[in-house]
Parts: sequence; C-alpha cells; structure tokens
Amino acid sequence: GTFTYSDILPVKINRSGSGMISAVSPNPFRNGFVVHCESGIPQAVRMQLIDMHGRMVKHMEYKLPAGITRLSVETGSLLPGMYLLKISAGDGVVVKKLIKQ
Repeated sequence: GTFTYSDILPVKINRSGSGMISAVSPNPFRNGFVVHCESGIPQAVRMQLIDMHGRMVKHMEYKLPAGITRLSVETGSLLPGMYLLKISAGDGVVVKKLIKQ
C-alpha cells in the first residue's frame, strides 16, 4: 500500500484551544515570579493576583504572540503570605497558588 502523511498540528490543552500556562516559578518567591505561557495564536491574557482576603492586589494585562512567552511579575511591595494567581485567556481560566516569602 501507499502512505500519505498529513501536516503536524499542535494539540491544544485548554477549553479555548488557544494555549496553556505551563509553569509559574519560583514558588515560593521573594520579589517576583515568572509565568511561562504557550499560545497557539496571538491573544490577550489577563492576570490577577488575589490575597487570602479576596482582595485583588495586582492586575496585569498582556498581548501574547503565538509561541512561548515568559512574563515577569514584580511583587516587591506585597506582604509575605499566600496568594492566588488567576490567569484568563480566551474562555480559559487557570488559578495557581503562590507563596511570597
């Protein structure tokens, strides 16, 4: 028989099919952390850092290109403790627990 190969296509992870958050490091952190993102298409990403009282203490918006991106977040003015990082892109939402030392 004969074989025909198709193009290689990326597999999408989240519900929007447009990308994923692969890691947040370091955790615990001191003065900041880096969010490692992979996006199949250019898109807007919104990040909110929320303290354990439910208050949003930092809000960031980025325009991601297609591909892998590292987003640096400075947190020097925040008090030590636990925070939630809420990341929204398209119709997908990811929440990560972070600890500031």
